[in-house]
Amino acid sequence: MEPSLISILLGSFTGIVLALTGAGGAIIAVPLLMFSLHLAVAEAAPIGLLAVGLSAAIGALLAFRQKIVRYRAASLIAATGALTAPIGYGLHNSCQTHR
Repeated sequence: MEPSLISILLGSFTGIVLALTGAGGAIIAVPLLMFSLHLAVAEAAPIGLLAVGLSAAIGALLAFRQKIVRYRAASLIAATGALTAPIGYGLHNSCQTHR
C-alpha cells in the first residue's frame, strides 16, 4: 500500500479515537507511525504531539467560543505543570547516563 494512503488511514483512525475518547491520540499515533511507516521515535513523537496539540487547541477554541471554558481548572493545571516541569527536567538530568 502507498505510504500517503497509509498516512491518511492512520490519521483518520487516530482522529476517530481522539473524537471518541477526548484524549490518548499520541499513545496510538506514535506506535502506528513507527510500525506502519517505519519512522524512528524521534520522528514519530513530534508528529503525534502536533496532532494531539492541534486537536486540543481546536477543542479549546470551540469551548472558548461557547463560553464553557473552566478557567479555574485550566489555571490550576497550567500552574501545576509550570511549577513541576523544572523538577522533571532536573530528575531527567540526574538520572541520565553520560556517554
